[in-house]
Amino acid sequence: MKIFDFKNPRHIQILREEIQRAKRIMAEDINGFSADEIWSAMSEAERYNALISTKDDEGPDLADQYTDEDWDSVPADIQDLIDLSAYELAKRNQAGRTNLRAIDNLKKKSAGAQRLVDKYLQKVGRTDVNLLTKKQAMDLNMKLLQFLPSDTPGTSTNSMVDPYDRENPSRGYMGSTYRGD
Repeated sequence: MKIFDFKNPRHIQILREEIQRAKRIMAEDINGFSADEIWSAMSEAERYNALISTKDDEGPDLADQYTDEDWDSVPADIQDLIDLSAYELAKRNQAGRTNLRAIDNLKKKSAGAQRLVDKYLQKVGRTDVNLLTKKQAMDLNMKLLQFLPSDTPGTSTNSMVDPYDRENPSRGYMGSTYRGD
């Protein structure tokens, strides 16, 4: 009897899933993904929503039972059902850190931007910008960019510089003298 049959499509599918799972676990270890840190940074409402999404038809409500517990107190079979990647902190991810730096720079531009950041933090139940998740940091960054007027000239289509404009080489013509960035 063969343990793995490379001609069996089901075996190939299982192998792909296991390789994908192994890659995800290795990436979590490299990036410092820590379920304990994520769980402790989550608000009670977020914990409740994460637990309510698990299938617990056979017993007491998991959300009521484990919302106030530490991550290590939640049974391993329930931990496997909870997807914490949506609650990963932005400071633990490269794109998230970029958004946090942008938020920090944008909120220094005006008092209105600082008030927007404070209101957003209050709305999502966080006390500090560094406690935002990746999704929340992206959302706040986009809202700040929409709130603040653009400082860069030429953002409208009428005043865009055409890099191939031969008539006006001083405006950025990329002809034979173009050397790249």
